[in-house]
Amino acid sequence: TFGQNYPEEFDGTLDCVSLAVTCAFNRQGALLAVGCNDGRIVIWDFLTRGIAKIISAHVHPVCSLSWSRKGHKLLSVSTDNNVCIWDVLSGDCDVKYRFPSPIMKVQFHPRNDKLFIVCPMRHPVVLLNSDGTHRLLPLDDPADVTLVASFDRRGQHVYCGRCWVVAGSGGDCWVVVVSGGDCWVVVVSGGDCRVVVVSGGDCRVVVWVKCCFSGDAEYICAGSARQHSLYIWERSVGNLVKILH
Repeated sequence: TFGQNYPEEFDGTLDCVSLAVTCAFNRQGALLAVGCNDGRIVIWDFLTRGIAKIISAHVHPVCSLSWSRKGHKLLSVSTDNNVCIWDVLSGDCDVKYRFPSPIMKVQFHPRNDKLFIVCPMRHPVVLLNSDGTHRLLPLDDPADVTLVASFDRRGQHVYCGRCWVVAGSGGDCWVVVVSGGDCWVVVVSGGDCRVVVVSGGDCRVVVWVKCCFSGDAEYICAGSARQHSLYIWERSVGNLVKILH
């Protein structure tokens, strides 16, 4: 149907040779960075569907990637607990940080390429500056375990929680939270933290592995772990509109 802003059928694959673990588009959507289980980062030109760059980044699987705002830098972390900042053009490592615990996620500040957050497992979220300074983000309850965190659209706030938090592309800085055990997709307005849409009764998936917004923030896509399927909801009403197998 004309005007639909979500995919309706399978469009093809990108062969990275090794197993792809994580991926991230740059801000313009022209480049796709893929982190592989052999430690490589493969950068695809998404317009030509060709490989633009291969970076031999880590010796262990890459588990999280993040582009800088201008797309000149790429932030990566692997299961060896090393966090690295890469120069995309040259493929050189600008700086490397070694952490004592596994890292769940890394993310560049959306407006400042010198700031980024690191989410260590079972430890407070760390806000790092490339000049070497850092600070720990405080928790209301010291016994609480933060698994993941995310900047909002402008980088003014950091959302922390026990489930996946994704900053959306809408003007109100929407956030998607996916709960693995209960199969709920919750959309929250970033301005006043009110729940806008709660959906979960229209599917029987037990575990979600990833979620994201469409370009206009009108649709939500979540991937299931066991069925290897993509579920697409319309954000305004919460209806399931498409399942891609």
